[in-house]
Amino acid sequence: MSAASTAQIRSLGRILTRSQLHAFWWALGIGFLITALGYFVPPFIEVVIGDKEISGTITFFGAPAVAVLITSFVTAIDNSGYTRVFISQGAARNAIAQANLLSLAIIWAIGVVLALVSFLLWNVIPKTERLTSLFGERFTVGNWIAVAGAFAVVLIFGALVATLFQRRHWSKGVATLIVLLVILPNVLAQFPETVSVLTWQGTPWIVAAILGGTYFWMIRGVEVK
Repeated sequence: MSAASTAQIRSLGRILTRSQLHAFWWALGIGFLITALGYFVPPFIEVVIGDKEISGTITFFGAPAVAVLITSFVTAIDNSGYTRVFISQGAARNAIAQANLLSLAIIWAIGVVLALVSFLLWNVIPKTERLTSLFGERFTVGNWIAVAGAFAVVLIFGALVATLFQRRHWSKGVATLIVLLVILPNVLAQFPETVSVLTWQGTPWIVAAILGGTYFWMIRGVEVK
């Protein structure tokens, strides 16, 4: 790797990571605000899950997680939308791809660390109830591996979606998403053997690797019009 390529990756990485972190911290703050309201304000609606009624003051650490997940996905799409701008300014496509994936890796690492911290806080902060406990389940190490992989899939998929629509006509992009998100899952669900493979904890990481490779391939075909 040449010095010029390394410099491009660092420069673009700083820009993309700054954008990701800006949205990330805003989303996290809003999520914790919702959590605080759930902690201090008694709920007006009683929730029943199965035969268990949730009442009283309950903290849902899921609010920050959902806010971060959605925001990180949208920001990954937004950042990848600048691919043509970077190319027109002389950036190499490989450098753009590596910088984007680097920024996503940083967000992924921060998200995983914060998720682990929030999981530990479930045992410390009173008046909280684990969502998983409502189903009589325990969050195992395997579950964490799968969730961390799923987070990586969401981030890389966001980058891939934006690149897809920049390389192909929008109709082809829509058709591809319908096949991937609607038709393919329904077809695979018809085969029990496939379902067991898809629910394996390592599957998200395999999917993330495939999406990452596809992203590198897709970005090579993005043209500046």
